[in-house]
Amino acid sequence: MNNRKLLLKGLKGYAFDAWSIAVPFALMCIALIAMASLVGSVFFLAAYYAGLTSREDFPFPNWAFVPAHFVAIGAALIFSQFWKLPKALKKRAEAFEIEQRRAK
Repeated sequence: MNNRKLLLKGLKGYAFDAWSIAVPFALMCIALIAMASLVGSVFFLAAYYAGLTSREDFPFPNWAFVPAHFVAIGAALIFSQFWKLPKALKKRAEAFEIEQRRAK
């Protein structure tokens, strides 16, 4: 009986180890697939508006063409951190003024 309890505890430990490795790996794979589809959408839309491809070549279902614009624009806004832009421009202007004063 004692060996059976130890065996079950060991099995639970291995199951927990497998779970703690498999779940982050699965989440990472999902994130990579989502990022690849995001990048693919952005590049396709750029090629579409540059006239290099047509809408029929869109790699996703036809209904996803319009939402891809929102995803691409939203990702661009998030990655550019647009909410920090006024502060960054102000800091750059102050640094430019300091450089101009030093140059005189």
